[in-house]
Amino acid sequence: MLIVAATICYASSNAKSYLDSRGVALRAFNGSDAKCAERFKLFSDDNLRNVVFGRLRQQFADSGACFPNATVKLCLACGRIATETDREERISI
Repeated sequence: MLIVAATICYASSNAKSYLDSRGVALRAFNGSDAKCAERFKLFSDDNLRNVVFGRLRQQFADSGACFPNATVKLCLACGRIATETDREERISI
């Protein structure tokens, strides 16, 4: 899902929600579990993220939806966070 936030900035969001899921674990993002990180490639793979963001920026700029130097923000929406420790942790990519 793509959200256009403004003409100078837009966001790419990734939603993960499974009814029987234990929730999203911090180890998927902090580098401690490579297998778990595979599920969230835009967060864990710098090269992939740069390519995808570059193409998004170019497509939006070409259509006139934003400036060519727009900032891309990635966010994750999840229905559940796995543990209390995960909920208390704050990480930034």
